[in-house]
Amino acid sequence: MRFAFFDGCLLQLFGPGVTVWNILWCICGACFIVLSMLWIYGLRTKMTDAERAYNLKGDDHFRNGEKTLRYDGGITVNALPEEIWPYMQQAGQSKGGWYSFERLERLFTFDIRNHYDWKKYPQWQNLHVGEFQWFHQAPLSIGEWVTDCSNGENGLYYWAAHSDTATDPTWKTRGPNQEGALRLWFHRFAWTWNWEVYQINETQSRFIYRCDCHFDPFLRTPIHKYFVVFILGTASLVMGRCCMETITGLAEGRRDFRKRYFD
Repeated sequence: MRFAFFDGCLLQLFGPGVTVWNILWCICGACFIVLSMLWIYGLRTKMTDAERAYNLKGDDHFRNGEKTLRYDGGITVNALPEEIWPYMQQAGQSKGGWYSFERLERLFTFDIRNHYDWKKYPQWQNLHVGEFQWFHQAPLSIGEWVTDCSNGENGLYYWAAHSDTATDPTWKTRGPNQEGALRLWFHRFAWTWNWEVYQINETQSRFIYRCDCHFDPFLRTPIHKYFVVFILGTASLVMGRCCMETITGLAEGRRDFRKRYFD
C-alpha cells in the first residue's frame, strides 16, 4: 500500500511487472558495480610487501593500539626523484591541484584546477612544515597540515601530513584562512597522508603513499566504519592512483601526457 502510488506511476511508464522494489534493486546493483570498479581501479597500484613494512615519516602520529584503517599505493616511475617531486611540492587545491579527476572534483564542489607545468609557478615550490594543504576551499576548508617534509635535502623527498581533531585546535577556532580539522560527527576524527619518492636504480624511482584513518568510536557504531571505508576510502584510493599515474606520465615525459597537458 505504501508504494501503490509509485507502482502506478511505474506501470504507466514501463508497463506491468515493474515495481518500486525492482527499481531500488537495480539502483543498488548499479551502485555495487560502480563501487567495485572504483576499488579495482584504486587497488591496482599498491605498495610492495617490503614497503608496507617500511615506516614512512608521519606513521608514528597514532599511538600503538589505536585502531586505524590503512590505504596505500605505490608505482614505479622511469624518472629520478628530482623530476617527480616538483609536482608534489605544488600539490594542493590552492596551488597546483591534485592531478586527479578535476571535473569530477568540481562536480562535488571542490574547486580544484590542475596545473601541470611546475616551472611556470616557482612560487609554489615552497612546501614547508606548517603549511595547510587544501582539499576543499572555504567554508568547508577541508585539508591537512604538513608536519614534516624534505624537498631533496640530503637526497630525501617526502612529506608527512595529518588532520586530527584531538591535536589540532583549529577544529574549534579556525585559522586565518578558515583552516580547520575535519570533525564530521565523530568524537574524534583523524587521518595521516604520507608520501615519499625514493630512487631504486640509475633511472627509476618508487613513488609511494600511505594513508591511516582513525575515528572514535571505531567499532561501536559500524555505520561510521562503512561511511569511512566506502565514501572516504573509495575517494582516497581513486584519487591516489590517478594522482600517481598522472605525475608518472609527466615526469617520464611521455608523449601522450605532454600532448594532453601542454600542447
